[in-house]
Parts: sequence; C-alpha cells; structure tokens
Amino acid sequence: MLRGLVCATAALSALALTGKTGSVWLVGMLTLALAGIGIGLPGLDALLTEGIDKKARGTVTSFYSSMRFVGVAAGPPLGAVLIGHSMNALFYTLAAACLADALLTLFAIRPDPGKP
Repeated sequence: MLRGLVCATAALSALALTGKTGSVWLVGMLTLALAGIGIGLPGLDALLTEGIDKKARGTVTSFYSSMRFVGVAAGPPLGAVLIGHSMNALFYTLAAACLADALLTLFAIRPDPGKP
C-alpha cells in the first residue's frame, strides 16, 4: 500500500511542480498515479477483510464500500471545482491527500508479527 501511495504522490507532485501541460506528459503521469492507487487498493481490501473480527467484518466492509462509492460520486464535481481554479490546485490537493494517506499507512498500520 505504501509503495502505491508513494508512486501516486510522486506522479501527482510532478504534475503540480513542473506545470507541463503536454498530453503525453499528463497521460503518463496520471497513468502512474492511478497505477499507484491500483497497487494500494488490494492491500487495503485485504487489511479490511482479514484484519477485522468476523462478527464486524460485514459492517466494516459495507461501510468501506459505501465510502469508496461516495468518493466515486463526489470526486468528479470536487475535481471540477478545483480545476476551475487551476490544474495545479487539483494536482496539489490530490498529491497532499496521497501523501497524508502514505504517512498514515507508514505510521498507523502495524502488521501482526504472528501472521504471515
């Protein structure tokens, strides 16, 4: 999860800091960012399904799925508002969110040493 978030943060930061607007650059960096998110999601799914007590697993996974779909629904309008200010506002915001998630992953997730 951490490697994926670092990849996404780096790609989004590169978009924000360079200010390049070429199509190939934009598509390439967004591909890296989305690949980073895709790398992290299976680990997060596994953490939630295996790390939660069986009695609460259904509730937690349904809440997690609901929040993912809220993000899918709310993301485009929020992205449109941010891009209305500037493309850099969008990329800085997304990079900051990925960095915050990476730091939370690094410091808050502690695997059980007894489990493989």
